[in-house]
Amino acid sequence: AGEGAYAVRAVTLRYLAPAKLDDLLTVVTRLVAIRAAAVDIHQRVMRDALTLCEARVEAAFVAPNGRPRRQPAAWVERFRPLL
Repeated sequence: AGEGAYAVRAVTLRYLAPAKLDDLLTVVTRLVAIRAAAVDIHQRVMRDALTLCEARVEAAFVAPNGRPRRQPAAWVERFRPLL
C-alpha cells in the first residue's frame, strides 16, 4: 500500500556451536516487543534441540522515502497476537 517497510536497524549475534554443510537447521523466531516505530525480534538457529546461534534484531519501520516513522496501527494490531 506504499505505507513503508521494515529495515534492520541493529543485530546482535551470539554464536554457540558450528553448523556443518548439509545440516538441517531450523530458525525459531519470536516477537519480543512492539514499539511505536520498531519491533524487537529474538531468533535462534537450531539443529535438533541444540541452539547454534542466537540473534536479537531491531527492525525499524521506515516510510517509502527511507525516513523512520510510526508503524501503521493496522500493522501493529497484526503483530500483537505474536507477542
